[in-house]
Amino acid sequence: MILDFTKRVNRARKFSEFIPIVSKTINLINENTSISLSEAAQELGVSSHYLSRQFSKETNMSFTKYKQNVAVKHAIKLMEISNSSITEIALDLGFPNVNYFSKVFKQITGVSPKKYKKN
Repeated sequence: MILDFTKRVNRARKFSEFIPIVSKTINLINENTSISLSEAAQELGVSSHYLSRQFSKETNMSFTKYKQNVAVKHAIKLMEISNSSITEIALDLGFPNVNYFSKVFKQITGVSPKKYKKN
């Protein structure tokens, strides 16, 4: 899963592959993993429905799933370079609580954040 995500992120960096609205959305997510679809759509001057449809069409991933993958990638970096608790990291990245963060983290990486941080 991590390898697949890495490939998708690398592909996302090749902005010429995506229509401008999707490239801009990817930038917004990378800058702020807690941004909502409606906030991104408002900032870009399009409807949430249009943005969601275009984003999924171009990336083969929903806005939410992409945002979760980016947030987990950021979480991994934070776990490696900081002494922040898992709860602090989860909340800083826009997750509503540590339980939801742990569930998403495990779905993406295959291990819990606690196990990951220990290794």
